[in-house]
Amino acid sequence: MESYSHSSLGLFEQCPKAFEYKYLKKEDEAFSTIEQHVGRTVHATLQQAYTAKAKSNPMDESSIQRFYDELWNSQELNEARVIKRVIPISTYYFEGLRMLKSYCSRIYLQDNSESLQLENRFATTIKANGKAYDYSGVIDRLSKQSAGWLRITDYKTGKSVQNPSEDLQLRSYSLFVFSAYEEVNEIELCYEDLRGEISLMGNFARKQMQNVTDQLVEKIQRIERAASYPAKPSILCNWCGFNEVCSSRMEHGSYAGVRKRAEDSKEEESEPGDACPRCGAELVEREGRRGAFIGCSRFPKCRYTRDS
Repeated sequence: MESYSHSSLGLFEQCPKAFEYKYLKKEDEAFSTIEQHVGRTVHATLQQAYTAKAKSNPMDESSIQRFYDELWNSQELNEARVIKRVIPISTYYFEGLRMLKSYCSRIYLQDNSESLQLENRFATTIKANGKAYDYSGVIDRLSKQSAGWLRITDYKTGKSVQNPSEDLQLRSYSLFVFSAYEEVNEIELCYEDLRGEISLMGNFARKQMQNVTDQLVEKIQRIERAASYPAKPSILCNWCGFNEVCSSRMEHGSYAGVRKRAEDSKEEESEPGDACPRCGAELVEREGRRGAFIGCSRFPKCRYTRDS
């Protein structure tokens, strides 16, 4: 049985070459980005918060921040690549924290709904034209609301969030929920736009399942008909973990995919306020035994220095 997901279908549309590297050649991505680190850390913190709430031990804002800090300062941070070198790593940290604090005050502290699933990796079967496809995904949170409704919630940390009633992701996830809860005929869909501090809501009925199935099958068949996998160069190439092996990648100025890791970075001449060429954090002027010098604000984790 062929296996697909919302992520794989979306990657094929974004760049068939990246789809080929990841899902056909099974190659590992060379790096993850600081934006991905923000997203994973925020998601894991919210999962922990709702897990604690399900055990009648809800986390307060300070507890949420402590857990976020612990996850943020993991090994993954040291391995994340900073693409936008002009933005200090601290800016990403505080943006993730802002999103969490806002969600905590807006939603979490008042949320009395029951968590049925948290970060659940599901798989369901799609059948069409005598063929069966395995379709999988991860539901951030499936909850039962006080009025009895089931709600699928997906947390978004990016800048662009679609209408859940029109976007295919949560509507396709509903196929699994309807199969797991046969008594349910309608589901609430929710994108929590954490950056924009707003909840985007929609409804999806069981009778609409065929329409979504048809859309998924159309996307799958487009992949199966593909005879080649051409690259679609864009600024997104800089965030692609396969850009080092792709000859078609497009580079844009300072966003040209510079490694955060010290062993692979070029130690360029920099001034205070610039980004550290090793890790992307802000450079600051310091005083040492031998006078003033410029060093990384993340010292001692990053020991980049140069003469002022």
